[in-house]
Amino acid sequence: MNGKVTFGEWLDDQLKSRGWSQTDFGDSVGVARQTVSGWVNDLQRPRRRLLTSIARVLDLDIDDVLARAGRPPASAEPRLSKRQAPRIERSRQADLEDPFVRFMLEHSTVLTNDQRDLIMQVVLYMEKGNES
Repeated sequence: MNGKVTFGEWLDDQLKSRGWSQTDFGDSVGVARQTVSGWVNDLQRPRRRLLTSIARVLDLDIDDVLARAGRPPASAEPRLSKRQAPRIERSRQADLEDPFVRFMLEHSTVLTNDQRDLIMQVVLYMEKGNES
């Protein structure tokens, strides 16, 4: 073993040091005990939005939690401009005849939130190119 503590080992240590059960922690984060068990046993990793909740519940810095999970820091995330945000919201409410919307609906259980947001950004970028 390389001596590096996995996310699951780290999370298990955090829960034990606070005397929390997986059930109590899951309730605080908004997930089932089985989900927390999967994290603790390194069978799965929490999604980015859940990492934010984990940091809040554990009262830890989000960048520290993201690093433990092998994710880039929050400051490295691309930010949407004030002009882009309403366009993303409009495209989320788009007509079901739109092939992009149909694709997203058909694959929504396969794609993560981060992947959906990235696809939205690409579509908006392409739309901007077509407007010129």
